[in-house]
Amino acid sequence: MFNVEDMPERPKILLLDDDQELLELYREMLQRLPSGPEVRIAASGARAIALLESEPFNLLDRKSVV
Repeated sequence: MFNVEDMPERPKILLLDDDQELLELYREMLQRLPSGPEVRIAASGARAIALLESEPFNLLDRKSVV
């Protein structure tokens, strides 16, 4: 069975969407998880690429970015 305590470090999640309010809502929800992930947000593809080039992430989730 999976235990949060077994994770070597805090997971890092990058959320990508053009709706800033939705990004903030998702970030608030995800930060409440028992694993306490570090959640970064990007409202543009260019910003997401810059973040991906500068640091590693465990998960990338994108929605409707144009």
